This record gives sequence, structure tokens and C-alpha cells, in this order.
Amino acid sequence: MQITGHPITEGYIVDGVKFDGFTDGALIEVKSYYDQFTENGHWKPWFTGEQGILNQAYNQIRVAGTTPIEWVFAQPETAALVEDLLTRNGYAINVIVVPPK
Repeated sequence: MQITGHPITEGYIVDGVKFDGFTDGALIEVKSYYDQFTENGHWKPWFTGEQGILNQAYNQIRVAGTTPIEWVFAQPETAALVEDLLTRNGYAINVIVVPPK
């Protein structure tokens, strides 16, 4: 609710693909508390979610057209890892960090 102004139970659907909201001309996806999957700037060895992240990014980009997409993270370490993953795979999603209140 801090980012989108809406409860987590509400979403913003574009051609069947869910986003968490639409704010200031951008489609918003909120990611929080992913630090349980990271350690010292790397994914933990048992973490297998990279492909799921890429799948979600692909689907969101596919339906967004020219509308910018922002993924908002609560933790900088996770944001950096995901931003690197997206960049290496050519996905133009703006990754930002907004610490929880």
C-alpha cells in the first residue's frame, strides 16, 4: 500500500497480466522481503527463482507496450541482483528501491 496506495489484494491487469498498480504513467510491480534469498550480494545457492523473475518480466514487457515498468524493492541488495539479471537479459524495467516505512 505504501507504493501503489492500494492493498496487496488489489492488482492492475493489462491483457491478463497482473501488475501491482499504475502510478505517474508507469506500471508498478512491488517486490519486498526478497533478502531471504540473498547473501553477500549473491543469490543463495538453493535459490531457483531467477527464471520465474525473467518469465514475469517478459510477460509484463510483452503487454506494456510503450508504457514504462517499474519494479520497486524494499531492499537494495535484492534490487541490485534483479536489476543485473534483467539487464543481462535485455529487459528494460526500471528497478528502484523504496525502504519500508
